[in-house]
Amino acid sequence: MKAIQSLWTKPWSINKCGWNDVEDLLTSMELSVLLLRNSKQFSEIVFYTDKLGFRLTHSLHHYFDKVIVNLNGIDWAEPYNWAFQKLFIYNQQTEPFVHIDSDVYLWDGLPQHWIDGKVDYFFQGQELMADYPFYLEGLEEIKELVTKNHLPFMPQYAINCGVAGFVDLSIIPTYYLNAKDLIEKNQQHHWKEFAQRHHQCVLFEQLFLVPLIEGRTIEYLLDSTTKERAGVRYTHLLASSKRNKHNVWLINKTLHSLKRTKENTIQQPIMVT
Repeated sequence: MKAIQSLWTKPWSINKCGWNDVEDLLTSMELSVLLLRNSKQFSEIVFYTDKLGFRLTHSLHHYFDKVIVNLNGIDWAEPYNWAFQKLFIYNQQTEPFVHIDSDVYLWDGLPQHWIDGKVDYFFQGQELMADYPFYLEGLEEIKELVTKNHLPFMPQYAINCGVAGFVDLSIIPTYYLNAKDLIEKNQQHHWKEFAQRHHQCVLFEQLFLVPLIEGRTIEYLLDSTTKERAGVRYTHLLASSKRNKHNVWLINKTLHSLKRTKENTIQQPIMVT
């Protein structure tokens, strides 16, 4: 199975992709990909970015087997559609893959039977609608834009896609086109609540996904209370936790410790533009 990571820099102008500065972003990216390499589970590790992202992340390219510069192809989208980079990439895949966010740390890798294709899909975990009100708030804000094609029924939960693994690729074209359709409509939307511009992004990534995978074989790293359930240790720095200086200090400390104790013989990646 292929592992994928990505960076679309257009949202950087709004919120620095959730980080305090580029140094913190790069430190997190390095720890995340180093853990992927150390797991030795993946056939290849591929990084997708845009032209600015290519320059910003140059010091990390040796960790990847391929670096693909194509995310300027979605610069037509407003930057508050930050998750669209992932669906754009998913739609280009032709073999099973997992996308791991760069603020995710897989301390023990992933369950091997997932890598071996024994499930159709695997994700970080479920987010119950009752516990995460921004899903319904986001739907209320743009209800006139959401059709039965996007959301044929109202799920009781959404899916956190900090880790998103797809063995069955058949749903991806619909997943991508539903997101693209909503994004094209919402760019002309007059937003009543500025925060909803960012919250609606999780609608097309994490809520619209649920009806597409209904009835399939799905497993999760965490249960609905975020406790580990898959037998592997897992960390995902959500939202404002990426700006917490103590968290950033811990990332730095852990990264330096790993680099001291592990000898990483890494080949130069293949660059694709």
